[in-house]
Amino acid sequence: MGKSLFEFAEEKTEAKTQNSQEELKKTFNSYSKLSEGELMSELFSQVEKQKRSGTFNFSELTQKFEAIRPMLSDEQIKNLDKLLNQIR
Repeated sequence: MGKSLFEFAEEKTEAKTQNSQEELKKTFNSYSKLSEGELMSELFSQVEKQKRSGTFNFSELTQKFEAIRPMLSDEQIKNLDKLLNQIR
């Protein structure tokens, strides 16, 4: 007997999750080799690219930062706030 729709959907979801995790690892590995200056340059380049294309959403970015704020030290929060002001 063939797979149920539920089993098929579950397999697709698992495959998609694995692909997403692999892509995340690749991205992390490529950025982990960069210096702080190179990372900042890449960040501002991506923000500018998104602003030009109309896909930059500062509100969404702020919400994501707010979600991780409780896990950060005071110094990290200060740096994060400074970075958000620069991106704005």
